[in-house]
Amino acid sequence: MANKNKAASAAKEAASKQAAKNTEKKSAPKIDPVMTDAANMVSKASNLGGGLDANHTADVLTGMRIMFHDDPNAAQRYDISQENVDSINKLTALGYVAIFATSVVKDNTPFAITMRAAQRDKILEVASELGITIDQKMLPAPDTTTGLVEIPSSAVKVSKEAKDAIKEEIAAEKRITKNNPADIETEQELKDAILKILVKGGVGAPFYNAVTTAINFYRSYLTIQASKSENKDAELARIKELANDVILADIAKLLGKCPFTTGGMAKQLFDLTDRAKSPVYAFCAFREASLNKKTGMPQIDDQLCADIVKVLINWYGQSRIESANANLEVLNKDKEKNKTAISGENAKIAHTHEVIKYVMNPNVDFVKKFAEIYVDNKSEGFPAARMIGSNILKNYYPGVKVKEVTQESLVHNISQYVGVITNFFMPTLSKIQGYAEANIGELVKVEAPAEGDKKESGEESKKA
Repeated sequence: MANKNKAASAAKEAASKQAAKNTEKKSAPKIDPVMTDAANMVSKASNLGGGLDANHTADVLTGMRIMFHDDPNAAQRYDISQENVDSINKLTALGYVAIFATSVVKDNTPFAITMRAAQRDKILEVASELGITIDQKMLPAPDTTTGLVEIPSSAVKVSKEAKDAIKEEIAAEKRITKNNPADIETEQELKDAILKILVKGGVGAPFYNAVTTAINFYRSYLTIQASKSENKDAELARIKELANDVILADIAKLLGKCPFTTGGMAKQLFDLTDRAKSPVYAFCAFREASLNKKTGMPQIDDQLCADIVKVLINWYGQSRIESANANLEVLNKDKEKNKTAISGENAKIAHTHEVIKYVMNPNVDFVKKFAEIYVDNKSEGFPAARMIGSNILKNYYPGVKVKEVTQESLVHNISQYVGVITNFFMPTLSKIQGYAEANIGELVKVEAPAEGDKKESGEESKKA
């Protein structure tokens, strides 16, 4: 009995000590400022009536942390010229900024994010592409110790168009949809289901996952419908042979104007294509965005990558043309007064058709003359060729130093990749001949001069 009392007394004393420890005021741990904001934002999100849920908010802040804080080369990565902007991070940034804007629209509770001051200009630039502005007058001065700057949600202004699109996404995400293609009974149910895939699939997951999931869902739906038709076998065979770009194009027609996130990604790909006058740059950007961060390997094949890029650019382009035509309807009511504006809208439509043509019917001459253009800095297409070459190297030869390989092998391989990639966008019977992966060999390393040659060269230098 005495032992029992002794044990009980010891247990009581231990419990008392533990309770005392629990009530002690602990000193705050030294937490990275970026992650402090992440923790605060997640905590708030979990208690909101609206706004992003905690998991999605964590995804957003984790992504921002990886992009702006963990990457030791972030400053260099974002301070390079616009023409050589790092496409994968910009594409990713577009997605995260879109989600950040969504949180601003949904969330009535103020919050803030923190990033390096050096990255702020890039965020401002990316945000503006999505109809989002950040009032710099409302931004606190950077922390003199850490160099970090805070962006409060109160400083973020979302345009009416973007806000309407966000609200449409919010409604789509909250809407109860049928997740099984076999349960779809109406066109509206089909639209709701696919839109929800695009909206939810783009949060906390690579963008291409959402697109490929939507394609697979729609193909399954078509297959189920075909199995009910009178001409069952022929219809099933036809659906099976439908290319991914055809399926995605049908989805674009079904949904109409691009959803908010899709529009942002598609616009970026559209702009890259406009600058390069070729589909190759946008292809490389999207392919790089699909790389597995651990293995460095793409998670979709190159043809599917091209299919997606082609449709997204066309999808965005068509919505641009649709908007311009809507503006023209209003402006044409007083043609004399609106002459300049009408001219601008017509120019916008013509320019959009031109960019779409780069992916629907690529310039064959540019491909055939690429090797010449790439080395001729006086050529009109030289800047575009260099941009394309740089992105091919990042995709297919990561880590390779240009000065360590021969110019001949480098130009040959890049030119072959330009042709191979362009052919992904060409109709089967219009493929450009002479370009194939079989023609792409190993890059030839520059041979180091022999010891004797080094001495001889050194002696000649002294004589000189």
